[in-house]
Amino acid sequence: MLRHFLLTPVAILAFFGAAFALPAKAAESQSSQLELLSVEKIWDAAPHNAFTDLVRYKDRWVCGFREAPSHAGGVKDSRIRIITSDDGSEWESVAALEDQRGDIRDAKFGILPDGRLMLLTALQLFDTTQQKHQSLAWYTDDLKSWDGPHDLGDPDLWAWGINFHDGVGYSIGYRTVEPRFARLYTIGADNKFVTHVENLGVKSDYPNESSIVFDDSDTAYCLLRCSGPAQFGTAKPPYTDWTWKVMNAPVGGPELIRLPDGRLLGGGRLYDGGQRTSLFWIDPDTAELTEALRLPSGGDTSYPGFVLQDDLLHVSYYASHEGKSSIYLAKVRISDLLAAADPIEIGDRLEPFVDDQLIDSFGGSATLMLHKPTDREVVISHDEPWEGNTSTYHTVFYDGLKYRMYYRGHHVEAHGSGKTKNHPEFICYAESDDGVQWTKPSLGLFEFEGSKDNNIVWANGPGVHNFAPFHDTNPDATEDAKYKAVGSKGKGLYVFKSPDAIHWELMHDAPVITDGAFDSLNLAFYDTHRRQYVDFHRHFRDGVREIKTAVSKDFIRWSEPQWLDFTGSPREHLYTNGIVAYHRAPHLFIGLPKRFIPGRNPTGHPAKGVSDAVFMSSRDGQTFHRWPEAIVRPGLQASRWINRNNLPAWGIVETASDIPGAPNELSIYTTEDYYEGDGVKLRRHTWRLDGFVSIHSPFAGGEALTKPLRFASGSADDEPPATRLLLNVSTSAAGSVRVELLESGEPIPGFTLKDCDTMFGDGIAMPVSWKGNSDVSTLAGRAVQVRLVLQDADVYALRFAGAAENDVD
Repeated sequence: MLRHFLLTPVAILAFFGAAFALPAKAAESQSSQLELLSVEKIWDAAPHNAFTDLVRYKDRWVCGFREAPSHAGGVKDSRIRIITSDDGSEWESVAALEDQRGDIRDAKFGILPDGRLMLLTALQLFDTTQQKHQSLAWYTDDLKSWDGPHDLGDPDLWAWGINFHDGVGYSIGYRTVEPRFARLYTIGADNKFVTHVENLGVKSDYPNESSIVFDDSDTAYCLLRCSGPAQFGTAKPPYTDWTWKVMNAPVGGPELIRLPDGRLLGGGRLYDGGQRTSLFWIDPDTAELTEALRLPSGGDTSYPGFVLQDDLLHVSYYASHEGKSSIYLAKVRISDLLAAADPIEIGDRLEPFVDDQLIDSFGGSATLMLHKPTDREVVISHDEPWEGNTSTYHTVFYDGLKYRMYYRGHHVEAHGSGKTKNHPEFICYAESDDGVQWTKPSLGLFEFEGSKDNNIVWANGPGVHNFAPFHDTNPDATEDAKYKAVGSKGKGLYVFKSPDAIHWELMHDAPVITDGAFDSLNLAFYDTHRRQYVDFHRHFRDGVREIKTAVSKDFIRWSEPQWLDFTGSPREHLYTNGIVAYHRAPHLFIGLPKRFIPGRNPTGHPAKGVSDAVFMSSRDGQTFHRWPEAIVRPGLQASRWINRNNLPAWGIVETASDIPGAPNELSIYTTEDYYEGDGVKLRRHTWRLDGFVSIHSPFAGGEALTKPLRFASGSADDEPPATRLLLNVSTSAAGSVRVELLESGEPIPGFTLKDCDTMFGDGIAMPVSWKGNSDVSTLAGRAVQVRLVLQDADVYALRFAGAAENDVD
């Protein structure tokens, strides 16, 4: 698929070579993604050949540039040369465009909505009594006959490039005389320039050449050359209010492209360490420029033009490193681009929208929204003599027989001079048939004050501080180890086994993991999707509580622990991690860590610090997306503002809804009354199934488009064909959801938005239909994008499933 991006203003100002050091991280981490495949000199007929642009038009390569006696402006005998090629190697001249009024300068292409090719350029006039510069354009539909020149815009405002977005052309012109500023034009149906923003408000002595692109949410990005460091601008529709940031380096002859995966790649002349034409990444949040690839160049050089085809970026530019300035064409492979564009194989699995990994773009008011669970009842109080007000580190799971709960029993008295422990730590056990009503069975295993009439399930050994059991779903698990656990002692993590979830013993005399801090609820479980055991445990990095992970095939020998990566999230104390493989979509990891803010103490309690619970998710167990907003706040209950409260139990379980006939819901549990009274209490909170995050739109309306997805074709022996698209959806009475399926960016006949039956209501697995037809089996195995158009609605998950699935999945 061809994507063409232009809009780069022309160089009229020669920079004075200011030295700005570029970040060293560029070259190593990101340059490896750019591979220079070839560079060819494609034109050198004139004494000076420069100021290029590149476009694909009617299946031909088209390159435009200036021919002149020299670089200097105001010279005679200048022209815009247009050359074309079928293969990018053999080139021929098809036009030489001149205007006798002045020195014609930079070539910039744009494809008009009517299909014609537009060449935008400018004159440096010989007669300067009225003005110095004039923008002008030519038009063609066959590359042979060129209609022009036509004057455009205002006197002494040099329009440097044109880009069309949603049928509207945008061009930034810079004023070449005092007062100097940049102006935004739009281009209407008659191809006339109309002032859209009189002055873009750039704080620079001389804003000039620019390049503008748009993303899928209609945000505009502008790379602007200035007298000093370049500046980076952003604006939302209607593009009247721009924010500008000063970048970390000057750029001459800038060009900008937005890649299909959303990254911004720029090009132009860089100055530090010698003038050269380079490609560089741009961070849109910080406006930092990171050099990624230096093209063979030097001396008089710059003004690249970009065309992207699949994973190959074709770059036209000029340089004088081999003698006189000549025109070059480089081919650069973006190594990870095709992989990012490949269809995502989802089979018939459920895909909750916990992150944006399946999302290609949003439109209108649609966005991802984090949902907070609903507070429910207190389900258990730890007020037995062997329990107490520091009972914590809960584990909750359902094994098909019972809901099981494990927690530390402990009690302290907090006072101004510190804390006094009242009894040793024990691991206690409770069970339930519904996850709401819990009992503490008398196990008769361990003695407390002369009696075994208690629910203590483990004592007097490693793990009594933080025992974390799980039901082992490994099909190779032996009968005596159907349940396993991890727990710490000192600087090591020990492993345990049990045949019945009640009677436990050590599996190994020594700790199996020692690289960690472990004074928290560390955990491990069998990952059915990746067929290995995975561990998540605490460690400190630069004094901050963070998380490490390791994997194992046998639960005894573990890999070297690695830090979790929270790219884009601030460093915070994560007191626990609470990570599970989500049982309805086991390829996803969901984490409910307790976030700890140690410096706050609103109650004046001797133990300082406050806590809340946050939400995070991962698709590989290593890199997590963590939402900054809390899912469980301390709230109005004063005791929850005391240190170590609001700690989520490890586990997310399905429980019955209180609403008659409603689907099951998800239950989680958090602590309260820590350090207060006779014992900690555990409160339940609920989400709808898959209800963590949704694609949400208010009544104003919005839409989301997925990346290409490939769902089950039934080709595998154990894989039934998918026949329906099911959505977990909730709307208001007036709200709605409509769905369109696309292939290669085009609506698929029979599955268009116009054909879709409007969805409204509330269901966990509601089928989508088009004119009464819900069968999508003809699309199985193909790369399909799902377009969701919402109004006052939420879509939590999608699934392509067989006919047996229904709306109470």
